[in-house]
Amino acid sequence: MPKPKSSDTKLKQLVNDGLNCTQIAKQLGVTKGAVSQRLKTLNLAASKEVALVRAGEVVRKELNTVAQLQKINDQANALLDLLMACVTGDKKLSRRLWRKLPHSWAPKADLLRRR
Repeated sequence: MPKPKSSDTKLKQLVNDGLNCTQIAKQLGVTKGAVSQRLKTLNLAASKEVALVRAGEVVRKELNTVAQLQKINDQANALLDLLMACVTGDKKLSRRLWRKLPHSWAPKADLLRRR
């Protein structure tokens, strides 16, 4: 790599900040290959650093996604139970299920109930 536009200290900082080679190259105004070569010369491994820094973020996002999907699934099941009770004519069950609907659904549920 010809004389770098930024110091090796800056390069190390970008690696420690979790940037990958492509992102570092953009910031420094050099090619991805130049960054890779310089990291190799400095015995730095950007991909390992990035993987370690980002692993925690990925796990948190995955857990949040699973929780959101579970909430959606629970709400869909509640709505399906209510529809089944209404279709089968089970008034006692349907009244109980109407009361169990999330509060945010109340305005929409009232509209449906009136129809």
